[in-house]
Amino acid sequence: MTNPGPHVHRLARRGLFATDIEAYGRRTGPDQYAAQRVYELALQRAAERAGLPLARCRRQPAGDGELLVLPGGVHEPRVIAALLPSLAAQLDRYNEQRCRRRRVRLRAAVHHGLIQLDGPTGFPGRPLVVLARLLDCGPLRAVLREHPQVSLAAIISADVYEEVVANRYGGLRPGLFRPTAVDLPGYERAGRAWVCAPGHDLGRSAA
Repeated sequence: MTNPGPHVHRLARRGLFATDIEAYGRRTGPDQYAAQRVYELALQRAAERAGLPLARCRRQPAGDGELLVLPGGVHEPRVIAALLPSLAAQLDRYNEQRCRRRRVRLRAAVHHGLIQLDGPTGFPGRPLVVLARLLDCGPLRAVLREHPQVSLAAIISADVYEEVVANRYGGLRPGLFRPTAVDLPGYERAGRAWVCAPGHDLGRSAA
C-alpha cells in the first residue's frame, strides 16, 4: 500500500449526542427491529418539536443506538432543554402500554469538542472517546436499573454542564442534575459528569 501522504484535516467544534437502547442484545431479531423503529420515530418527532434540524446532523447509526454530530450553529441547550424532554415523553407514551420486556428505554450522553469531520469510517477526536465512555458508564446504567419508571437517562459532561446547565440556558434547572464520577481516558482520576432523567427528579446527591 502506498503512503497516502499528508492530509489536511477538516476540523470543527461541534455538539455531540449519543444514544443506546437498553438491553438491545437480549432481544430477538424481530424485537430489535421493533425497538429500532420505535427509537427512530420517537427521535424524529422529538427533533421536530425541539426545532432540531435532524437532516442536517451527521448521523452514525449502530443498530442499538447512534452518534449525532450537531450542525454548526446548533448548540447544546437545544439538545438538553428541548430534545431530551421531548424524546423522553415520546418513549414514556410508548412504554406505558407495554410489558417490561417490550419497553424501549434509552441511555443518552451529551458532550462537545473539536473533532474531525472527514474520518474514513467515523469522526476522529478525543471528544468522541469521552462521549462513548460517558454513554457506557455504570452510573448512567444504574439510573435505568434503579428507576424502572424512567424511559430516558442522560449524562452530561462536566464541560457542557458548566457552560450550559449551570448558566440555566434554555431554562435548565441545575437542581435536577446529579453529579457523578466517571472513568475517562486521559485522566489519572475519575472525571466528573452529571446525570438526569427528563421528567423525573433523581435528587441532587454527592458524587
